[in-house]
Amino acid sequence: MASRKPRRDYPQRLYPPGKSPLQNRSMHHNCSFSGFGELESVVGETVYNDVMNNSQVGVILKLASRGYVWSAKTCHNLLTNQLAVQRNYEIWSLIGGRPIRFSLHEFHDITRLNCEPFEDDEDLNVDHKEFWDLVGIKSGEGPSWEELDTAFAVCGSWDYEEKRKFALLFVLHVGIFGLARNSRIPFKAARRVLVPEKFESYPWGRVAFQQLVQAIKIAKFDGPSYTIPGFVHPLLIWAYEAVEIIGERFGRRRDAPIPLLQWQSSRKRYNLEALMEEDKKMSVDNKARVRHFVEKPLAEIYPKWPDEKPDCDKKVDNMIRDILDGCLDESFWESDEGAKNKMKKKMKTKTVEEEDDDFIEKPPSKSSKKKPRAQAEEEHRRKKAWDQRRKKASNVARSDDSTETSMSLDDDTTMDDAARKMKLPPRKEKNIEKEEENRHSELTAMLQMVLEKVNEIDQRVSTMEGSRQRRQKDPRPDVNSNVEGGGQPSAAEDRSPDPSWLLQDEATSEPGVTFKRTVKNPNVKGTVADKVKTVKEEPGEPKKNKGGRIPRNISLAPNQVDPYIGSSAVKRITVGVNPSRSVYNPFEKVTEAKLDALVEFVKRDLDNPLDDSLKLVQFYVQLMTPKQLWPHDRFGWLRDPHMAAVMDMFRQRSLATPTPYRSDRIAFLDPSFTSIWCSEYRNDFNGKEKTYFFREGFKKTFNGVEPEFACTNKKWFEDVDTLYIAHNIKDVHWIAVEVDLVIKRVKAYDSINTLFSKDTLKEECKPYTRMIPLLVKQMAPVEKRKNMSERAYSFYRVTTFPQNLQHGDCGVYALKFIECLTLGHTTTGLSDSNIGALRVKYAAEMLDELPPEEALLLSCPFPRGTMDGDRFPVQTDSL
Repeated sequence: MASRKPRRDYPQRLYPPGKSPLQNRSMHHNCSFSGFGELESVVGETVYNDVMNNSQVGVILKLASRGYVWSAKTCHNLLTNQLAVQRNYEIWSLIGGRPIRFSLHEFHDITRLNCEPFEDDEDLNVDHKEFWDLVGIKSGEGPSWEELDTAFAVCGSWDYEEKRKFALLFVLHVGIFGLARNSRIPFKAARRVLVPEKFESYPWGRVAFQQLVQAIKIAKFDGPSYTIPGFVHPLLIWAYEAVEIIGERFGRRRDAPIPLLQWQSSRKRYNLEALMEEDKKMSVDNKARVRHFVEKPLAEIYPKWPDEKPDCDKKVDNMIRDILDGCLDESFWESDEGAKNKMKKKMKTKTVEEEDDDFIEKPPSKSSKKKPRAQAEEEHRRKKAWDQRRKKASNVARSDDSTETSMSLDDDTTMDDAARKMKLPPRKEKNIEKEEENRHSELTAMLQMVLEKVNEIDQRVSTMEGSRQRRQKDPRPDVNSNVEGGGQPSAAEDRSPDPSWLLQDEATSEPGVTFKRTVKNPNVKGTVADKVKTVKEEPGEPKKNKGGRIPRNISLAPNQVDPYIGSSAVKRITVGVNPSRSVYNPFEKVTEAKLDALVEFVKRDLDNPLDDSLKLVQFYVQLMTPKQLWPHDRFGWLRDPHMAAVMDMFRQRSLATPTPYRSDRIAFLDPSFTSIWCSEYRNDFNGKEKTYFFREGFKKTFNGVEPEFACTNKKWFEDVDTLYIAHNIKDVHWIAVEVDLVIKRVKAYDSINTLFSKDTLKEECKPYTRMIPLLVKQMAPVEKRKNMSERAYSFYRVTTFPQNLQHGDCGVYALKFIECLTLGHTTTGLSDSNIGALRVKYAAEMLDELPPEEALLLSCPFPRGTMDGDRFPVQTDSL
């Protein structure tokens, strides 16, 4: 009999449950924003905005100006549930029985302040006495609150630079250090305001985090209240980011570039234990939904501190490794009595076996119960699958040769593998006619299996949402129904022969210049806006269910309310919202008419293969096939033509009147063009900025006349504020990029955060952060160029979007990210379980909205092909 594996040792609770010295005490802090309003009035709006928008510490002023509400209760809950760790610069809390970490990595992810390691302190060699005397600070010491407060009365007469230095000192005292009024800023830190370059390059984020964590570690609890100095607000934001139900209920999320500014917060009272039990009941695995820590490669999982080794706490290391491996023993922190109660509850609860195949749903059995051996085998299988997935991801990241250069169906290996995957007869080399017949039957069989799988996915999602029960009991219509009032559409509506879009001329900012704008055909019925209706129930006696009880009304959590449709991406319930006729649900099921048209189109080309029609068939098959049906690992990777076609579809939709997107001042750049753009940066621009001159293709794109088959004549800045880009990294991975021309910011949205580091993404986006300012300056009138800045745009990486855990669908994720961002729609509900259905949806919609020949066009201003007839030049493959 095999011996039992010894139990791993984790950090114990810092305080027993219910016996924390903080339990009956109130929490206070010194980082109050009330003084920033007076600061703005005395230094002036110009100086205040300069510090807020151009200084590293300006993010604190932005937080103060956004109507942010401090909640001591939520932070108090984190501190009363700490774990006893030996690491000096991080805090672990046990929330809902699951550990979450607050370290320098989480602090940086929230604030985006400079958290780089400290460099050797060098003597600034700057005379501080003159400015110190002006402010009224003791020579050789940092300023206190009283000294800065006294200077408010006289600083109005100072010059611009003196006011700016004074404002920076005030932000340091209140924001970075969060000191008491009689405390002073360290002198070495304070005098950095005298040298702007030294001030902006200093890691103030590391300073602020160090002050905060040390204050928490040494806090005194000998009175009825306790005070935490430092920049405490990121600790509250981490609670919203790390514990999903707290963020959903009390965080009040809003649109902002960084997590620190994305939460308005609230002071609603709640019981943490009851809240976490509620979250466990709503989750699939009966666990609280938490984010343990910011994901990093294992070698970088611990922030670097000069006086602390990475392996200084073996218990924390065990915990982190088990979290990463998915085998954390959460029963470690349960009391003996709690463990016994849990075991009794498990014995009484009937379990349901899970189906191995993610795409096949097995109906629950009333008498099914997993035996211990079966459960162990299941856990072993899951762990093995997870290890293989991680190994595969690392192999892909290390691969140097990962580019396929052909999409042709003439590749024997591809078709043979597809035949074996579909369990079809192999190809015969001797009989060419038989070979073609087999090829057609293979693709037809593949399409049929794809559609069957999509139907199974839809059935599974419907079952999970309880849609069948709602259709029986809830009189409100399901938004997935195709006609008003629910039910199936009539044949006339579902199969209308009229085109969905029409073209009409539209004026631009250029006098006398028009462009073709697409508008919805009024003769086509059954649009999404027609199907989504607000239902007002007539008053009357409430209906009772079979048990004689009155069913409760469905109420939506704040994160489920959608600004356009009124609910989450998983279940769309209209709640008193009248959406625009052009706004659509990006997660709406594809209509049967479009699906049938896609199948008929593919079958027609298979039956009548002319020229390169089989390439077009392969184009759609590769796009619509779920990963579970791929004959080899890269079969369904999206190439440049796929991405360019879907971006073109988005571009055509943006020209509709009214636009379905949240703004008509957006532009979708062609992936083929941006690929050449990046090559241009590496080969011709980088290191040659002063002599570089943009070629004609960039200017045409700037003016909206490229690509030629889809020109908009919308000029950047005049008609466009935001650019959306599907960017490819090293020919193996797609990400979504958003470029805000107004606030000069580039954001990257990655569906596999662990594949490439933040520094890699930042380097990949340098063609946009560095070249766009120069392009704008060259395109500006000569008289305006002198005062225009060439400073690079800011960059940051968004890590909170849904993740492609199974890998291989990053192209679809990137497109869906872009679509949701332009619609102002949440990405909640996007996951590997429904990405296969979204593939089919994109293929069907593309065929309906774009001419077939346009789907394969590469609209790059610098053609890659060497011949005019080459419709498949060098292409990009990706995960």
